[in-house]
Amino acid sequence: LWLLKEDYPVLNPDPMEKEEWVSFALDNNYTVKATAYARDAANESAKASKSEHAPKLAARLGYDDSRSNIDRDDGLNDVNFDVNQKGGSVSLNLSMPLYTGGYISAARRQATEEYNRAQETYAGAVRNTVQATRAFHLQTTVDVATTNARRLAITSSQSAYDATQAGYEVGTRNIVDVLNVQQALFSAVRDYANARYQYVIDMLKLKQQAGLISPEDIFELNNWLVPPEAPTLSETGLTQ
Repeated sequence: LWLLKEDYPVLNPDPMEKEEWVSFALDNNYTVKATAYARDAANESAKASKSEHAPKLAARLGYDDSRSNIDRDDGLNDVNFDVNQKGGSVSLNLSMPLYTGGYISAARRQATEEYNRAQETYAGAVRNTVQATRAFHLQTTVDVATTNARRLAITSSQSAYDATQAGYEVGTRNIVDVLNVQQALFSAVRDYANARYQYVIDMLKLKQQAGLISPEDIFELNNWLVPPEAPTLSETGLTQ
């Protein structure tokens, strides 16, 4: 697995104010936008259903202009003349649904309920977006503090390991003490790597909630990855 460069910036969200992220997310979150459009469409459909009981007046205008030429010779008569015809028509059609077995009323109620459902879906999307944005913003700031703390923990564990190793070499410490502090050092390195990984994930999720995430974020992250160095025999404790 490729590794994240050591100088990868682990920074607090910018801007730092949580409510600014929430406000931006409500304007740009794709789920909120989609549910808002669905709500508006359902509202227009409900309005249209309410007008199905009203009378309908349809107007129709027509115009016809035809021209033809008749040329006929049957041996006795030779006929040749033009025929031009023009005409126009206007019609009005008034219709009113008197009784349709309750279909119109049922369709109107259904459209109203569909609008209510779309409205609740939109409200739920807004609540979820606000909650998720606040949570990921808070978690990201926690990840920054955790990463810095675990970086210092590595330094502390490395110093303890070096001191214990020196004591083992002069005979004041035994091998068990060395293995214990070495295990603590490895745990500190692992925890630091996990904290950085969690920061990357939470920052991407925060951008996703705010409607800011794009393929460029993945390309940029990929530029911070480097292949790991090949392990050596000395690092594994093996000999040739």
